Amino acid sequence: MRKFLFPYESIKKDSNIIIYGAGDVGKQFIVSLAKTQYCNVLCVLDKNYEEKTAFPVKVLPPEKIIDIDENNYSIVLIAINSIEMSKKIEQYLIELGVSENKILSFDNSFVSLPFMKQENILYTDDRDKLFRLAIVSIGGLGDDLISSVLLKVFRKILIERIVIDFYCTTPKLFYTMPFINNVYNEKEYFEYNNSKYDAVMVGGNFWQLEKINLTKAKRFSQLLYDYFSDMIWHYNNVFNIEDSAANSKLLQYCHILGKDRWEQHNMHNILPLNKFTKPYMDINPKSFKILSNTELENKQYITLCNSVHRLHPNSSKLWPNEYFNVLVKMLKQYYPNIIVVCIGDSTEQGAINYADMDLRGKTTFDEMVILLKYSILHIGCEGGLIHLKKFLNGKSVCLFGPTSIKTYGYDENINIRSNSFPNCENGCEWITKMWLAGICLLDYKSKYAKCMESLNPEYVYARISEYISCLQLQTTFSEKILNIVELSDLFTPNSEVALIKLAGEDTILQYASKVKNFIVYEDKLCSYDGVTSEYGNIYNIPANDEQFDIVVNFTLAQEENSHYALREMLRVTKPDGAIVINGDNENSLKLLKKEVPSNE
Repeated sequence: MRKFLFPYESIKKDSNIIIYGAGDVGKQFIVSLAKTQYCNVLCVLDKNYEEKTAFPVKVLPPEKIIDIDENNYSIVLIAINSIEMSKKIEQYLIELGVSENKILSFDNSFVSLPFMKQENILYTDDRDKLFRLAIVSIGGLGDDLISSVLLKVFRKILIERIVIDFYCTTPKLFYTMPFINNVYNEKEYFEYNNSKYDAVMVGGNFWQLEKINLTKAKRFSQLLYDYFSDMIWHYNNVFNIEDSAANSKLLQYCHILGKDRWEQHNMHNILPLNKFTKPYMDINPKSFKILSNTELENKQYITLCNSVHRLHPNSSKLWPNEYFNVLVKMLKQYYPNIIVVCIGDSTEQGAINYADMDLRGKTTFDEMVILLKYSILHIGCEGGLIHLKKFLNGKSVCLFGPTSIKTYGYDENINIRSNSFPNCENGCEWITKMWLAGICLLDYKSKYAKCMESLNPEYVYARISEYISCLQLQTTFSEKILNIVELSDLFTPNSEVALIKLAGEDTILQYASKVKNFIVYEDKLCSYDGVTSEYGNIYNIPANDEQFDIVVNFTLAQEENSHYALREMLRVTKPDGAIVINGDNENSLKLLKKEVPSNE
């Protein structure tokens, strides 16, 4: 039987809901909710209600919904394993008088399909040959992203001797990450026991080591053993895992040690993980069409998000919506040719009147990733999309309030906070249980946190304008046919080289020992003398802007969206650097010489 996953991320906790459908999908949702106690099911609607006398929840005919006051429920969840049928039921409910915004229809995200590549090691009966690790992230999008960096480090330590299962709030984002074996919604972990795992880490900011086989960890890796032992020491000597203020203590501890959010996973520098560790993010090439559909292809545009999370519509991280309007009005006044695009999954904060496009709630997540990737700048409050832009190797304007720049600020971003409350410089995150619910310690009755309310849009505009005025013009390149002798001349002892995907490697890898640094980016780790192996994607290379003297790829012609792949290679190539690609026939090469026009 297929497993259907309740859409936790789309429904607020403790909501009253109605489920339409008492078949396999509806039954599984009821069982899941009975275990997690996530929300309350008022009733189930089904045309065959007379046959459902043994169903665990009261089943009514669909037309009975007209007798239920809409104020008594937040969502009617259509639990039918057919997108086409769900649409028909949605229209039927609307005809019965149910508000459209109260209906959540079936989509493919309801089906739990853990990502399993055939070449990845999966579960076998020989338990001694594999170390099984579960990471359960119970935060938001940003916490899930940052946790994935830790997973990549674990994979690089144990390579094929570890099975990594990731339970998170945004599973669709991680299905294709090559260093993770299986991805699930975090609620699924709490529905089952953890007996199949050797280690289980549960948390987000503060990790709780729910289970650990230290003897096995030591046998597999001294580094792994030291890391888990260090976690246990912290539980016993620094934090009390039953203490509701554990996250607050963790933040203070980080400030003392000089650690940021990424380094919270690695307090005592046991793992090869620090603030400079490059993250990995896959891109779905099928979603590039959103750029042409919105006429944003090859245009300069800014993305903007005026919300933090749809489950926290009153978050203390929010900047007043009227400030966003003032900011965008100024941007359009002084930079009329730069398009402003609103993105995100929540529309509760209201429209940005002067924005050119409002795509909130109108794109798939993969399409939003593409929009974010190719924006020249993203503007938003500290939250998931700021972290996602970091994973896409881009720059953001991050508006800080209750969270700390020291902890969450990325060096490449424009990090802004108000100077009106210097005593709040380190933020008030986790000082109270209600810190994220819009409760400001300086004024409990204020709609917005005082630190956010005092951050004026004129100052934010000034910081953005400084950046925009320094933007480079469009990068171009010259092209010529390259022979083997000329190829050899490119590689010098000081060269920084990137090879994107292994193809024709015999030609290039011979130069690895002759250069300063040679990195191979692939979807699996490789082992060659003189080569650093990293996980990478041709559309989103995990490297800094202008990092390499030479970038090599022999599969560009095979890419359906080769111009986006080339654009990404240009991004990581130094000014006057070189890109080597396959030529017009299998025996020829092309040299693309990067040329950056002068702004003068």
